[in-house]
Amino acid sequence: MSERILIPLDGSRSSEAAIYQVMNLLCDINPTETTEIILMEVIKPPVKHIPVEGGTVDIPVEEAELELLKDKAYQYLKETTGKLKLMGVSVSCEVIVRRNNESTADAIIRAENELKGNLVAISLPGKHGLRHWTTHRTAEKVLDHGSVPVIMVTTRD
Repeated sequence: MSERILIPLDGSRSSEAAIYQVMNLLCDINPTETTEIILMEVIKPPVKHIPVEGGTVDIPVEEAELELLKDKAYQYLKETTGKLKLMGVSVSCEVIVRRNNESTADAIIRAENELKGNLVAISLPGKHGLRHWTTHRTAEKVLDHGSVPVIMVTTRD
């Protein structure tokens, strides 16, 4: 059976802590040729808020603008694969675009199914504040509603 470990990243150094935890686990368990790490970033398609009488209307951005965001996220993921590839582990990168009204957690859970993941490793920032709260809430939802085990790695920012 092949093992597929999903590691959601957000571009921050603290989110990358999960990579090092997974590397340590792989050293301990001697990964097989069928172990694959999937680095992924969830992006939200930007919208333009157009003021109208009585509120605003959200207009999706041009497809070209979304492609630029996806390319930037993919480039970041590719730059992050280095040490894992040195270990001889198969590494791939996926950019997941959130759907309408879909949270980051829901997109990660969807990716578990679409990418056939067996494990999710997610980093939690150690500091308090809005970033701490939203990241912890995302991880909790993935743990509670996802279909695979989740490793949560606490970091110190």
